[in-house]
Formats: sequence, structure tokens, C-alpha cells
Amino acid sequence: MMSPTEYRGFELTWRTDEEFAQAAAKAETEELQEHNKAILRSEELLMTKLISEAAAAEAAQSNDKPTGDKLEADSRQAMASKVKGLDAACRRLEDAQQKLSLTKEELQASDKGPSADDAAGEEEDSGAANNARSLLIHLEAEVEKAEKAVDRALTAIDEAEIVLTRAVRRRSKERRILPMFKPLATSLEDSDFTAPVVEVVAALAIACTDAIAEKLRVLAVLFDLDNDSWLSQAETTNMLYHAAQVLFAVGYFKSLVSWEEAESAVARCLHDTGVTKEHKPADGLTLFEAKTWVRNLISKSPYLSSLFGCDFKFAELGSFQRQAATKVRLFEMGLVALPDLKYHAALVTAKCRPLLSDDAKLTIHERALGMGADDPLKTDWSRFLPKKKKRLLTNVVPLEHGHIANTTVYRHSILTKCATKLQNFYRALQARRKAESQARKQAFLAARRVALDEARRAVEAEFEAKEALEGTAKMKWDSKLRLRQSKMAAQGKQVDRSAVLNMYLDEAIVAKEKQVRARFHEIAVQ
Repeated sequence: MMSPTEYRGFELTWRTDEEFAQAAAKAETEELQEHNKAILRSEELLMTKLISEAAAAEAAQSNDKPTGDKLEADSRQAMASKVKGLDAACRRLEDAQQKLSLTKEELQASDKGPSADDAAGEEEDSGAANNARSLLIHLEAEVEKAEKAVDRALTAIDEAEIVLTRAVRRRSKERRILPMFKPLATSLEDSDFTAPVVEVVAALAIACTDAIAEKLRVLAVLFDLDNDSWLSQAETTNMLYHAAQVLFAVGYFKSLVSWEEAESAVARCLHDTGVTKEHKPADGLTLFEAKTWVRNLISKSPYLSSLFGCDFKFAELGSFQRQAATKVRLFEMGLVALPDLKYHAALVTAKCRPLLSDDAKLTIHERALGMGADDPLKTDWSRFLPKKKKRLLTNVVPLEHGHIANTTVYRHSILTKCATKLQNFYRALQARRKAESQARKQAFLAARRVALDEARRAVEAEFEAKEALEGTAKMKWDSKLRLRQSKMAAQGKQVDRSAVLNMYLDEAIVAKEKQVRARFHEIAVQ
């Protein structure tokens, strides 16, 4: 049995231990919960990253929306991170090589034979030498590991460069087509970035470099919805409206053409051609009539003529001639429409001309009558007065022109001159062709020599720039040369840095010259 004093001490100790155990359990529970929460957060972050990377990969492989700029930015960022990794690997390699060289020097110093005074510490020196050799083996393994890290970093940079090249190629392709597709498509932020296929096909037909006849044929066939070789008023209006929409979308038209304006122009065309509701098919044009009408509209505008690649109908008339011509003449040529003619005629009629007023004309008439014999308005009777005729030697017209002389001799001389002139033309054409061919050949060979020299100088300048680098870029370049040197040393070829540099230079020059010769061969074949 315990005494009350002992029991009181035991109870106090038990309670203290119980509280301490409960506090420790609570702390462990909280620590475990925090650890589990940290694991959950890391897993959520990893899942979010994987989902974003999967979405980015899916967006990169998809062609629904333009992603060339984003892919290029991500590729450049990845390239920068790979370059940083290469710099770190090069630094580790240099540190390992430096430590290895120092250890070799220490080992060589310790391998020298001991003197008579140092005979007592021979055992200690042998133990230190063994430790140095173990450290040397470890450092050689570190150097090999660092070289493999540099190889992996260089491989990663090559892969990142391939991805960057692919991204740049995709961005360049998108920039070739986006300037025409983007104005026709819906918003990239608020919609699915789609465009009506009719407007896209019309834009491609308008923007192509084919002849205008082929462009208009494609447009007419495209809008012949019922495929009956006739364009009704609605189909013609649709063709004109969509063509104007495309030209406005790509920036050639400053203002948007409304549906009413296109419908009014088509109705005026049908009225001028005499097509009425009684014709069958109702209010329609044939495909040839529609193409002719559209081409006539295009040829009247110098801006549209240059855009569609056709001849301006009034190109022979200068700007001064068109401005000085009367509005009636411009209307006859088709340069102005009937409403314009009406407004111009009204302007001329309503224009105030004070010199033609009654008072001004009366004043001029009185001044003219007051001039007497010098009156410019007096009647000219001089043509009715008798004139003295000149005396001629004979009234017979001399027969000296070719038409009334010996026509056989005249025709023979003309034929001889024509034949000689044709021979001269043909011989001159042959000589010009031969001279042009020789000149082209000499220019081609000279251009190839110049291109080869420029390529060689460009490669040499590039290598000089690499040799002049500083900092991490210089270490990267040196590590690449050392890596090639070490590979050749492993193959049994002992070369110095200048020899490796010359090998790289020769390989780059040969590759560049091969590209130049291949390109000139393609040009020669074409």
C-alpha cells in the first residue's frame, strides 16, 4: 500500500505524463495533417500542370486557331532554359576537370621516392597515396558524369532548336494566310474564329495571280447556286455583295458596300441590258453576260484594274484629257453614271456667270461698235473678193509617184526591200538571243562564284564571332570544341583546339557551299 504522500506524487507524475503524451499526439496528428495537405496541394499543382501541358499540346496540334506566336514564345523560353542548363553543366564540367587536375598534381608529388629522413613516415605516405588514388577515381567518374550531362544538354538544345524551327515555320505559314483570313473570320477572343466558306473561296479567287477571265469564271460558277448556267438577280447581287465584302475585309475598300447598293447596281445592269420580268428565266443573266458586266465595271476603275490585273479601259486617255472632257462625253464613255451626269449638268446650269449677264453683254457690244474698222465682230467679206492667180509653166501633173509609174518594177523593188528587212530582223533576233543566252550563262556562273565567296566569308565571320564571345556563350562554345576534341582523343586522334576549330570551319564551309550549289542547280534546272 502507498502512503498518501507517495500516491499524491505518483498521481501528479501520471497526470503530467498524460498531458505530455496528449500534446505530443496532437502535435503528431497536426503534423501528419499538414503533411497530407502538402501532398494534396503538390498533387493538385502537378495535375493542373499536366492538364495545362496536355491542353497546350492539343492546341499546338490543332489547326482550329492560330497558335504560331504562342508556340514560338514557348519554344524560345524552353530554348533559354536549355541554354541555362548547358551553362550549368559546363560549369560543373570545368569544376570537375579543375579538381581532377589538382588531384593529379598532388598524386604526382606524393609518388616521388621518400628520402632517408622520411623513411619513418613511409606507411603514412602510402595511406595518403591510396586515399588520393581513390579520390582520383571518384573525380574521374565525376568528370565523366559531367561530360554526359553536357552531352544531354547539347542534345536537349538540339531538340529545342528543332521545336523552335517548327514553331517559326508554323508562325510564318500563319502570317501568310492570316492577313486575308482574319478580317473575314469572327472574333478570336469571343468566338470560334471561323469564316463563311463562300467568302473564303471568293477571297482566294480574287487574291490569286491567275487571269481575270479565270477569276470571274470561278466567281460566276461559285454563285450559280442552282447550276443552271444562269445568274438570277438574287445570285448576281449575292456575287457582287460578297466580292465587295471581301475587298472591304482585306482593306482594299475604305467603306462597306451595303446590300441595297449592290442590288441597285444589279437592277441598273438588268434594265440597261433589257432584261425584264417577262424573260425566261426571270430577271437573269447568262454566265458570260455576268462576267462581261463585272469586267466592264472593273475596267472603268484604275484602282480595280490594277487590283484584278486587267487593262484600264481608258488608259490611253491622260488625266488632263479625262478632266478636260465634258460630262456628256464622259457619260458616253461610261466613266460617269447617269445620276452623276444629272448633278454635273445641274451644277453647270446653276453656276453664276456674271460676264454673261445682259448688262455685261450690252457693254461689250457697245465697245466693239465703237472701234470702227478695228471692230473684231465685223463681217469678213475677203473670201468673196477676186484674187490674183499664180502663173504655172504647165498644167500637166508630173507622173513621178509610184502608183502611176511602172507598177511591176515598183512592186518588185518594194518586195525586195521587204524581204531584206525581214532577213535583217530575223538575223538580228537570232544574234540577240545568242548574246542573251551567253550573257545569262556568264551572269549565272559569276553569280554562283560570288554566292560561294559570300557563303565562305559568312561562315568565317560566324566562327570569328563565336571565337570573340564572352561569358557563358564563350564557355558553351569552348565546351563544344573540347567535347569534339575528347571524342577524337577517344578514337586515338590527338588534336589541339585550333585543329578542331579548323575541322568545324571546313565542315561548315562545305555544308554551306553544298547548299549554294544545290540552290543554283535548282535555278539552272528551272
